[in-house]
Amino acid sequence: MDGLSTIFLALADPSRRALMEQLQKGEATVTELAAPHTISVLFISRHLNVLEPAGLITETSSARWRRAGHSGEKSLPPMQKKIQGPARPVPADVT
Repeated sequence: MDGLSTIFLALADPSRRALMEQLQKGEATVTELAAPHTISVLFISRHLNVLEPAGLITETSSARWRRAGHSGEKSLPPMQKKIQGPARPVPADVT
């Protein structure tokens, strides 16, 4: 699967989009991310396991905690380039 498909697949689920919105406010543990939702910590972890390989979040872990953060601008330029495709010249008759 290409990178763009991976990103769109990751963002297709409303729960993952909600997690992305939470992470825009800053890093959070899996437990903190689960608090406002009706899904378990296990399912939050599964969603993070989809978002991280897509490059949409970054994760750090220690012996006790797993923290996730929004990857922010790092994931946007490659995605924008893929969506826009190669630059094409504008026809002369277009104003």
